[in-house]
Amino acid sequence: MKPALVLVDLQIDFLGAPGLEPPASAVVRGAARLLEAARRAGVPVLHVVTSVPADGAGRMPHWARRDDRRCVAGTPGHAPPAALAAAAGEAVVAKTFFSGFSSDALLPALAAHGADAVVLAGVHLHGCVRATALDAYQRGFEVLVAEDAVGSDDALHAAVTRRYLEGRAARFLPVDEIARLFLGGAGEPPAAGEAEALPAAVVAGRPLPAGRASFRIHRSPRETATALFRVPLGGPGEAASAAGAARAAAP
Repeated sequence: MKPALVLVDLQIDFLGAPGLEPPASAVVRGAARLLEAARRAGVPVLHVVTSVPADGAGRMPHWARRDDRRCVAGTPGHAPPAALAAAAGEAVVAKTFFSGFSSDALLPALAAHGADAVVLAGVHLHGCVRATALDAYQRGFEVLVAEDAVGSDDALHAAVTRRYLEGRAARFLPVDEIARLFLGGAGEPPAAGEAEALPAAVVAGRPLPAGRASFRIHRSPRETATALFRVPLGGPGEAASAAGAARAAAP
């Protein structure tokens, strides 16, 4: 596998909008870790951004109807957080519609790197990330989604999207596992004596990895100095996945 990291719409205007789950700080933190791992491993990075000219021309029709002026080129909201800024030599691909492949520049940029797989991170999972994943799948790429580096402002829609994509077009993996793939599967060994991590939840029979969630340590009741498990504290993402699974199972 020759992956490329594709960061989708990680821009201030999207990240600063209300209702993002996980919160923008968590999405940026996960994406920054993924970006660092890609750069360290020599994996090509492409920054896909929504870019609207100052006069608003070319906006998606529903944005034009609402006079939505997010992500206007040259404004602070168009830019990414500092931790996710493009480095020299990293392509920045401008788009106006949902999928990164709606730009004529993304496919040639991937081809130039010889990529046969794309790793996606960004917002929104139920919108532009989903559209990019499906278009990548259609074009023959293996598709991985960094589950702890994506966000959505519609948690239930995002949970249904994940179930839809996993059954068809994409694998969802935590950032740490993708980082190991970038390094050829070697990765960094766990710290000596580190307790085994349980999944954050089990939804519809499938364990959800904990990623970098908050943990409590479960210790041996007999040898209290011995840590047996790191028990993750579930959050809104796990709750949304469970609710989406329940909704899908209801019929």
